Amino acid sequence: MIKNSLFLYKTLNNQLLDKINIEIIDTTFSYEEKGENIKLTIDNNEFEKYYLGSVPEYWEPDEKELNIHRTFKLNNVETLFGDEGIAPHNSSIALGVKIYSKSAQFSKNIDLGYELDNTMSELTFDFNYSFAPSTLRGSVFIEIFFFSKNNQTTNLGFANEQGINLGVINNFEIIVDGDGAAFPIVEVQRKGEPLWKLVMNWTDLNNENFDLENIRLEINVKHQMYDYIFKDAKPSRFLLFEIMTNVMAQIIYKAFNDNLYDPVSAEEESITRVVNYWIEAYSIDTNSLESINYSLQSNFEDEMVG
Repeated sequence: MIKNSLFLYKTLNNQLLDKINIEIIDTTFSYEEKGENIKLTIDNNEFEKYYLGSVPEYWEPDEKELNIHRTFKLNNVETLFGDEGIAPHNSSIALGVKIYSKSAQFSKNIDLGYELDNTMSELTFDFNYSFAPSTLRGSVFIEIFFFSKNNQTTNLGFANEQGINLGVINNFEIIVDGDGAAFPIVEVQRKGEPLWKLVMNWTDLNNENFDLENIRLEINVKHQMYDYIFKDAKPSRFLLFEIMTNVMAQIIYKAFNDNLYDPVSAEEESITRVVNYWIEAYSIDTNSLESINYSLQSNFEDEMVG
């Protein structure tokens, strides 16, 4: 719901939400692979943020679709109607969803096809949506809301026009490792110099993008170990893991200790947002450079080397 706004009609509040007693019965994320539905393994998240970049299954947002399923149960539907509710007795309300993403540049509202009236005591309903490959990046927000559906008479204090948003009943965020979170790596030719070099060049990490201009890992193709980095072998993967943990630890340490670091107000594609994602997704202990490095080694090694 929009805060700091004055409505001339009744909308959902926390007291009414408590009376409805909304239950989330099931939430699944999945994709299709050779006709088989593969569920993604995602840890329960009490803050309703789902990090898809850390799932163990081989799911790539540019190659695979993402199917979302969530089942809700509304108890005490009748409390939505009447003087204490958000709609008069002789009306109906419906369920809709808003799906939007600044980074992926889309926003849409969808009617879920459920209509509620004061004769109902409870309702179990499903939210299903599929994102096509290459349509997800950054953060995607999903809001389930009530809207006015059918009101035959004008009632003072209630929304009388069809389609008016009456309040959000549930919202969650999907954080995707797509193009916007890919690590910037470039190849350089520097004979006699080290295998890799990290360049960190930002001024305002809350507004500057996590891209080649501000952060990049330079890999030296003239180094004798270069050919071992990207081979499909466990020693090569371990070498890449050692490089990436070192690089990520340096970035996290510098960013987290930057006086401007503010995940709340930062832009979606910013350095701050990417670093904050790493900290939350990999349970990083940010007390020191040593603890950051150890956290990455503990929580990241199986994914990179396993």
